[in-house]
Amino acid sequence: MTSTAIHHRHHPYPAPGPRRRTLHMVGTLPPSLAVDEDTAMRWILEQAGPVALTGLPADRDSNWIIGYLRNLTNVAVLEVVVPGEFRDYDDFTVYRVARRRCLAPGDVTLGRVAEVDAAMVAHRHLATEHPGLPPHQVSIPSPLDLAAFVFGVPAALTGLLSRRHAVAAVRAALAHLPTFTTAVVNEIRAIHDRWGDQVAFQVETPAVCVSYDRAPRSLWPVATGFLTSVTARVLEAIPADALVIVHDYCHGDYMNKPIADPGTLLPLVAFRNRIAARLRAGGRTIPPMHAALCDGVTPPSLDPEFYKPLNRLDPDIPFYAGVVDEQHPAETAAALRLTEAALGRPVNAVAAPCGLGRRDPERAAANMRLARELALTPTEATP
Repeated sequence: MTSTAIHHRHHPYPAPGPRRRTLHMVGTLPPSLAVDEDTAMRWILEQAGPVALTGLPADRDSNWIIGYLRNLTNVAVLEVVVPGEFRDYDDFTVYRVARRRCLAPGDVTLGRVAEVDAAMVAHRHLATEHPGLPPHQVSIPSPLDLAAFVFGVPAALTGLLSRRHAVAAVRAALAHLPTFTTAVVNEIRAIHDRWGDQVAFQVETPAVCVSYDRAPRSLWPVATGFLTSVTARVLEAIPADALVIVHDYCHGDYMNKPIADPGTLLPLVAFRNRIAARLRAGGRTIPPMHAALCDGVTPPSLDPEFYKPLNRLDPDIPFYAGVVDEQHPAETAAALRLTEAALGRPVNAVAAPCGLGRRDPERAAANMRLARELALTPTEATP
């Protein structure tokens, strides 16, 4: 399919104000609500009601990483080190590059171009019914996360691999990171060339949160430098006029279980401030950050000290608060107030901490109702 992009003036980073918080959808929906792209998008629009959306995703597979890793058995240059049953984070299939073979970007491509073309058929049809429809939101995993999964870094971190294989996993992920970066950036550019600002890219990197969780605090400055370099390299390679959102403080949600929790927002703020400074110096737009302030299992914190590091967040960073927990509505509302008090400004959008794909339809709808209610709640004056 070929298409000419139709450009519009929607911008996903609106300035917040009284009754102007937007609603951010992180991605997936329960399978029964996402039988096809049209059904998924219509459900989101219906649930959002009068609240503006930052983007309109149609992610249909919350376990896409399983299909991605299984398909790599067809890549001739890759060999299976440990077969996986995908029962947990450390039970994924682990690969290595065969001796005397070279891994190419085409070997690890995501296949998002064809997926976006299919979704845009539904999006363009809906746009005739809904003037001002927000851009279609495409989830794009960070190259660091992809490389880590392919070469078994999660299994290495949990002790499943021998020390020798664990060291080899980390070395392979780092050595082949440029290949994964090229693969991801090529797909983003191809999609952007076809669809322009009808598409927004959500770059997802749970590896940030995992890195801080696993590293000793004394090494957090080192981790920040590395993560900043890796992430900024991707953002700087994306076309400057592309719409981008960064989902970079994710606790993980595979099998409804978080994989990481550093216990503080301090490293998040340090990381995001470094990214913002680097992008600003290069004349690039600073994208919004979606940060998971809870994990879908543990209620949002009611401790003001937990949110206090946000008062150091660069004020130019649009902030999407991943705080909506439908099982704890009172705590969610209080956590949003604490977040905005610490920021000294309203959040740009409210959101769940992760996609809704592992909830049942009733819980997904309850999450959306709570998010809509909080988005419509007038923002309080902040100092």
